[in-house]
Amino acid sequence: MQFGTMPKVTAKDLVKLLDQKTIGKLNAAGWSLALQASDLVRPLIDAFPLMQGHLGRKGVLWLLMRVVPAPDEVIDLAKAACFDKSYLVRSDAVELLGRTLSDDVLPTLESLANDPDPRIAFSARSHIFAVKQKDPDAVSDYWDAHSKEASEVFGKNAKGSKRRR
Repeated sequence: MQFGTMPKVTAKDLVKLLDQKTIGKLNAAGWSLALQASDLVRPLIDAFPLMQGHLGRKGVLWLLMRVVPAPDEVIDLAKAACFDKSYLVRSDAVELLGRTLSDDVLPTLESLANDPDPRIAFSARSHIFAVKQKDPDAVSDYWDAHSKEASEVFGKNAKGSKRRR
């Protein structure tokens, strides 16, 4: 499905494109939309709850991460997505909130700092650190300073931020 010449993309179009069963198909669809993400904010938000699978919801958040600065409605969606049943969706939601560097997201991130899933808890703490530092690169600094815990949580190959792995 090509969107380059389409005047309007609907939530239904996005569900059809992003609600994939494999990460490879999702990646291909996502990259074709990434350059248009800022024009797709409302349809992406509308499509999020319609996604049957977690990969579609993850794809929506991945695209919304490319919209800078994040509109309030994107931040609200990410706050809600922090409590999705899928780890992959929760992880992207935490990252999206952390990238805003806004103090407004701290209560949500702080509520996840002791999440039962240690991966979410560690990621939330690293993004809390970045927000408080007002520096997106502080996530990597946190990972480096807590490399032993990162290795225990994510495995022996955990190195720096997710962007460097």
